[in-house]
Amino acid sequence: MSGAREVVLDRIRSALGPGAAVPDVSRAYRGAGAPGGGFAAPAAKQPAPPPVPYSVGDDVLHPSFGEGVVTGVEPGAVVVVRFAGDGAERKLMADYAPLKKVA
Repeated sequence: MSGAREVVLDRIRSALGPGAAVPDVSRAYRGAGAPGGGFAAPAAKQPAPPPVPYSVGDDVLHPSFGEGVVTGVEPGAVVVVRFAGDGAERKLMADYAPLKKVA
């Protein structure tokens, strides 16, 4: 065992009292089986999602719902559109919705 680890285990043994069993913490220290021991590396940062091509106030056209106006843009590339035909406000995924900007 390494020196620092042995010191910590000795402190645990003395705190628990004589004859107390000390649990094996070697797998926890090694990151539950990480090769080479040590703690697991932190997760890499995720790249920022691409910007949504719509902004509040844009006039858009949907093949089924007709003309509408973007009333909001939410995280996850969700576009909120109020359609003129029925006055309904719908949340659409910008990457999949067949929306076109109207000039």
